Parts: sequence; structure tokens; C-alpha cells
Amino acid sequence: MPRPPTPFLLIVLILAGLWLSAVAGPMAAHGTPEAGTPGSGTPGAGTPGAGTPGPGTPEATAPATTTPDIPIPDAAAPAVAMVLQDAADRLGVPQDEIRVTRVEQRDWPDASLGCPEPGSFYAQVITPGYLIEVASDGMTLEYHTDATGSIITLCD
Repeated sequence: MPRPPTPFLLIVLILAGLWLSAVAGPMAAHGTPEAGTPGSGTPGAGTPGAGTPGPGTPEATAPATTTPDIPIPDAAAPAVAMVLQDAADRLGVPQDEIRVTRVEQRDWPDASLGCPEPGSFYAQVITPGYLIEVASDGMTLEYHTDATGSIITLCD
């Protein structure tokens, strides 16, 4: 007789489903494979009107987004997006006023992502993720995330 799934397995499956819907949603919105790859530096490449502006057309500008001071690896983009949203909410400022100052891939020693809370217990598994630092108006925030960005922790 098969054993019922453990709560940990259910949580992993739910998080995987959320991650897939977050990744598949923006990809499905493009409609075609040539519509550009997130993080490729060529937004809308291959779509009509998205290339070089025609004669007499003002040069197209990118939508207002946070311009990082550092390169962000494509794999870290979902985690950075979640961090920017959380930082904007915490600081009460628009995301475009927050700069990404540091992104480092890390293997956290356990599920606390390197920020254990006193009295809490964490799964003792190496958890891949990122250390992401953002700054706004003289304040710096350090976040630790899992690899997908579905779990982020502000470390004090």
C-alpha cells in the first residue's frame, strides 16, 4: 500500500507549481519563441516594430525598471524580482528607486538560508540560492533566497 506524501513533499510540489506558473505566465504572454528571452538584453527581439526605429521615429526607450549597477545572471532574475518587490514594500518606495548592488550565488548550509531565527528548526539540507543586496536612499538591505526566488529572507 503506497504511503501518503509527507508535508515536506507537498510543500515542495506546491512551490514547484507556483514557480512554474510564474515562469510560464510571462513566457506565454510573448506568444512566439522569437519574442525575446527574459534577461537576454533583447526585449521584444523578432517582433514587428520592436527592432530599430524607422526614419523620423523617436528612439524607443525601455520601460522604467531598476537598472542594476551590476550584471544579474539570468538564473537569478526571478529571485531579484522578488527581492525588489519586497524591498519596495518595506521601504515604501517605487522599485525604480532601488538599486541592486550585489548578487552572489550561494549554497546555504540549511533551509534557514543562512538567517536562522532563534528557537526555529530548519531542514538540514544544502539549499542553493542567492545573496542579493539592494540599496535605496542610503539604506542597504541584504536578502538570502532559494534558487528560484520563491523563498526570500531579509537578513539583519
